[in-house]
Amino acid sequence: KADVNATNTKGESVVMLAAEGAKADAVKQLLASKANVHVTDAKGYTTMMMAAKSGCMEVVSQLLKARVDLNIATPDGETALFFAEDTGNQQMIKALLQAKADPNTLHAGLTPLMRAAMQTDQQSQVPTSKVLLNAKADPNVANEQGETVLMVAAGR
Repeated sequence: KADVNATNTKGESVVMLAAEGAKADAVKQLLASKANVHVTDAKGYTTMMMAAKSGCMEVVSQLLKARVDLNIATPDGETALFFAEDTGNQQMIKALLQAKADPNTLHAGLTPLMRAAMQTDQQSQVPTSKVLLNAKADPNVANEQGETVLMVAAGR
């Protein structure tokens, strides 16, 4: 019998690789086979981070049902919410926030709201900002330089 929790030399598990590849059917089968989705690889990435990075909402939904911790961060502070924000997938961002992803966490000195405010593409900037604010993102959280989202946006 194959070990569904085997990892490669980078610490990536089978379910992580399936999530990263947006292989929803494979993720579903691995979850049914009790694959452990609560592990991190050598970089500190989680299965949910890889799913969010892939942009596949179906895989993200499956992992949300498995009740993964959305607020685990890489050593530099990146969470699944940041990966979702990078894809611009509003549905995914909303789903993570509804499942209690922290909208006020800092990665590289920026909150998700600060990153949204810095986007030059108005098509994704405004909707992402609204989604984050509706999820109680705090516009007064300061980064390491003491700057709030308004200061960051004004300086771009």
